[in-house]
Amino acid sequence: MNPQVNTGFRYTTGLVSRHLIKKGYRFSCCDLYFEGLEFARIRGSGEEYFECNLLEFPLFIEFDVIFACDVLEHIAEDTNALSQLFEALKHG
Repeated sequence: MNPQVNTGFRYTTGLVSRHLIKKGYRFSCCDLYFEGLEFARIRGSGEEYFECNLLEFPLFIEFDVIFACDVLEHIAEDTNALSQLFEALKHG
């Protein structure tokens, strides 16, 4: 079974996610803004899309892998964001 991968998009091309989707991985896309999610949808970058703030990441969602592409350099509190992402990883 291929892992569930969460990806943070902000106007990226979606090339990596589309390639991994073809290999059987499942992608959930999140963005702080609806526009970023709409762009990801148009590109076919995932199967689930949700708005969220990485500084307040919903802890009820767990992922095998988190792929944050072009994200952390835009967050002043990047250590806090990394902590939130770490908590969202499946343990074990």
